[in-house]
Amino acid sequence: MSFAAAHIGGIFYWVDNWVMDFVGWVSVTSAVIFGVVGMVTGIGGLFQSRKANEIAESANRVARGGVVVGEQGNGIAQESNDIGRDSNAIGGRSLTVALDQTRYNWSIGFDKKGSAVDVLNDCPFSASDVTVVIRYQNRTVVEKHARSVPAFKKVVLESEFFAKKIGEDRAAFESWSSTMDEILEPLGPPGILVDVYVAWTKESGMRVNQTGQNRLS
Repeated sequence: MSFAAAHIGGIFYWVDNWVMDFVGWVSVTSAVIFGVVGMVTGIGGLFQSRKANEIAESANRVARGGVVVGEQGNGIAQESNDIGRDSNAIGGRSLTVALDQTRYNWSIGFDKKGSAVDVLNDCPFSASDVTVVIRYQNRTVVEKHARSVPAFKKVVLESEFFAKKIGEDRAAFESWSSTMDEILEPLGPPGILVDVYVAWTKESGMRVNQTGQNRLS
């Protein structure tokens, strides 16, 4: 083999080795590049997936909030309807009360044996939530409350005070001389003057009261 041939063979051998090394380097580099690209893509996909999950969760929260708001809106609407019905009912009752012209009469009687004052609902209408107070010389003697007093029924208020004071007045009256009869006659029979306060609710719902003086004898 000549020197030239050996030289050329060496060149081909070197070139062949270089080409093989280059191809190997390219293969390794390509693998690395594709690996990096895959990793970046994977990371990007992971972030995108996480972002998508966050968006989905936000959407779910908004949806749940919408449901809550919707329920609250329904509740408010129901309350508005209830208020409207209540207002109509109140308006109807107010009109009924305004048009109520029924008149009640309370008669006062005295039971000497029982030392009791009888307060009679002397009318054809029933009364509810009735309060009766009897006072003598600005002092409350007795009071009583009744949930209901039907027509022509009475409230009875008992107290020994009445019989005692009437007895005292009668004794004082009888102690006068017969010569004073002409002077005392206009004053009427022995007895005491009391203030009677009656408060009640009419059948229409109107709250009223009545105050007057009565002589018990």
